[in-house]
Amino acid sequence: MRATICTINVGRGEGNRNMVMDVLYFVDIFIFIDGLVGMDGEFVEHENVNFELVSHVVGSRVEVFARRNFVGWITVVKHGEWGAIIEYEEKRGIKKRLEGVYLKPERKMDTVREGMNGFKGCDLIMGDLNARNPLWGGKAGDQKTNQYGNALAKWMEDEGMKGIEPDTMTYQNCSVLDITIYKKDQTPPKITIIDKTGLEHCGQLLRTTIEEPDNVMEENINWKKVDWKEVEKNLKELEDERSGGEVIWNGLRGIMKTMPRRRMGMNRIG
Repeated sequence: MRATICTINVGRGEGNRNMVMDVLYFVDIFIFIDGLVGMDGEFVEHENVNFELVSHVVGSRVEVFARRNFVGWITVVKHGEWGAIIEYEEKRGIKKRLEGVYLKPERKMDTVREGMNGFKGCDLIMGDLNARNPLWGGKAGDQKTNQYGNALAKWMEDEGMKGIEPDTMTYQNCSVLDITIYKKDQTPPKITIIDKTGLEHCGQLLRTTIEEPDNVMEENINWKKVDWKEVEKNLKELEDERSGGEVIWNGLRGIMKTMPRRRMGMNRIG
C-alpha cells in the first residue's frame, strides 16, 4: 500500500501536533520532533482521533504516531534519547529502517559524534539535525557551515551516505536544518518539503510503499494505553520494605493490570 511518512519539528507549542495532523490529513505516519511533553517528560494526550501513539519514551524529544489502519504495519526497533527507528516492509522480503532524529542545538561535539554512530544500519535518516552545510543546503541558498554540519558531513562520507538537497530553506526561511539522509547505493527517496503549516520548521514528506504484515489481523490489537500514574503508585507501594510477601505480590498484580494485554512489535509508551 502507498504510504506517506512525515517528520516535522512542531516546537513544543500546545496544539501544534494536533494542528499538523489536521493540515497534513493525508499523512499516514508522523514522526514528531520536539513536541509538547509534561513536566517530567511524560506523554501529553492529543485530541486527534485519527492517529494512535506508536511510541513515546521519556527523555526523547521524538514521538511516533500512525493512522489507525497503519498501526501494526511498522515496528519500533529502537527509541532512545536521539530518536526513534521504525522498520517496515517496503516490498515483500525487503525491509527498510528509518530513523527520526532530533539533534538538540546545545549538545557538545563529543556526544554528537558518539550519537551519529547510532545512525548506522538505517536506510534513511530524517529530522531536525541543526546541521548546516552547503552539501545539502547550498541548492536552497544556505551556504553556511556549523560544527554539526562539519561532523555530519564527515560521518556521511565515512558511511557512504548522502543528503537530499531541498530547493527551499527548512527553518525560518534562513537555513536548512531539517535533513533527509540516504544510502548512496540506493535510489534517492522521494522527499517533498512542506512549508504551509505555519510552524518555524518545514515538514519532510516521504512517499513510499508499505506491505501489510501477514499476521496483522491475527494480533488482536489492544488500544488501551498504559496508565503510568497507576504504575507509579503501585511501584511506590512496593518500595515499603516492611511489606509482607502477600502485599508485594498484590502490588505486582496491580502493576500488571495497568499494562496492555498485547502489544504490536515494540510499540509502547515508556
